Amino acid sequence: MNPIHLVAMGNPVMSDDGAGPLVLEALAVKKWPAPVIFHNTGTVSLAYSAMLREPGRIIIVDALCGGRPPGTVSRTRADSLCLRSDTAFSLHDLHLLHLTARFYPHRLTDIQVFGIEPLNLNPGLTPSAAVSRTLPLLTRAVSRQIMRYIQPLSPSLSHAKTKGAI
Repeated sequence: MNPIHLVAMGNPVMSDDGAGPLVLEALAVKKWPAPVIFHNTGTVSLAYSAMLREPGRIIIVDALCGGRPPGTVSRTRADSLCLRSDTAFSLHDLHLLHLTARFYPHRLTDIQVFGIEPLNLNPGLTPSAAVSRTLPLLTRAVSRQIMRYIQPLSPSLSHAKTKGAI
């Protein structure tokens, strides 16, 4: 079975920007019935680009500014985002999704992006109250996505499904 890569992005000393690493910490302690590889990229996603050459699904968790109310949780497939591969970029501030669009566009369909709308991106070690309230929702959503990827591949779970469970 190909691994599932859970990629947490964000700076944990910038308040709500640390949401991705907090979700990763919560999920890394769980026992998964399949290989899940955890990557805490912080703000240096270029260092993790090798995973784009490997098979497997990728889940990215990050604070995403989309103009929604703070704490709003969102999920989208990477290929539905506006990621122009011809956009000039600096290697000092390169997001893994832009790297994917530029050099591995065929992998965009394998990437799910989970985001949480930040309120505070100022220096701080704890997220805002708005983000703290919905972090458990984000963590559950990412956990469910991991299980969706695992279930079709797990004989015991597939067997339970055919017996009317769910």
